Amino acid sequence: MREINHRIKNQYAVILSVIAQSAARELDIKAFERRVRERIMALSHSQDLLSSVDWAGVDLKALISHQVRPFDTSGAFSCSGPEILLDANAVLNIGMALHELVINHVQFSGTELSDVELSWTVSGDPDGEQFKLIWRETGVREPDLLARGNGFGSLVLKRIVAAALGGTSTWNATEDAIIWTLIAPLPRIKIGIE
Repeated sequence: MREINHRIKNQYAVILSVIAQSAARELDIKAFERRVRERIMALSHSQDLLSSVDWAGVDLKALISHQVRPFDTSGAFSCSGPEILLDANAVLNIGMALHELVINHVQFSGTELSDVELSWTVSGDPDGEQFKLIWRETGVREPDLLARGNGFGSLVLKRIVAAALGGTSTWNATEDAIIWTLIAPLPRIKIGIE
């Protein structure tokens, strides 16, 4: 029961942070309400995945599918990488990042014009293995959205997720592509590291 109580309190803290950060960046109450609802639903999707496996680890491909499914992406997403079971912290944080990336893709790039390729790798020796996740979006209409924005999504992708996972993230934009990269120590991502 203590573990469940701890997890619930962590979720409340995340939700309060989402509300506070969204409120600080939205001027229109309707936009604020919509964005908070979307972000809390994204957290709920991640929570559903964790609950369905009794918090025993969520496959990264399942997390991606769960975050992309609510949006009409017209088959514009592809993903590849080794099978990896994420721990609860990684599920919640990577899920939040994926949500922000998908929202940006749908709202600003247009699913009919751009494609997204998600790939991930594990590299290094067993004592220092690194997890690397790359979001590569091509055919974008607004290639440097995060560089000019200071919204909650920008904060999530530039700082929050990387800090929560003990890693780093980068955002690179060219005229025709957006690339977001997350690198973190594998023990901070994967469940069951011995």
